[in-house]
Amino acid sequence: MVQTIEWTCHRELDSDVSKFRRFLNEWVAARTDSAAEQYSNAPKRLTWPDPPTPPYYDVPFELGLTEEGETVWRTGGRSRRIALEKGQYCFRWERPPQSRLLKKAHNSM
Repeated sequence: MVQTIEWTCHRELDSDVSKFRRFLNEWVAARTDSAAEQYSNAPKRLTWPDPPTPPYYDVPFELGLTEEGETVWRTGGRSRRIALEKGQYCFRWERPPQSRLLKKAHNSM
């Protein structure tokens, strides 16, 4: 087990290694003494709240033009493609390119 492995400290710690070992041993003892058979029998079972209901809103947006040149307005869900075509704001959820992430991580070191 982990408790019997020799641990070489490579960094300066705020306490002696024996304190960390003692904490680990106490944690393991507590876990083995009160092992739960199933998550529903756990002494402090997690209770998850119900998911929130989404807010109701109908935002009118310009969908296009009719043959007569009149603006067609719609309400409700709007696709990202339509929003971008109409020049409307659309939050971008994409992850930045890997090269930009690596560059940012390298600069922060």
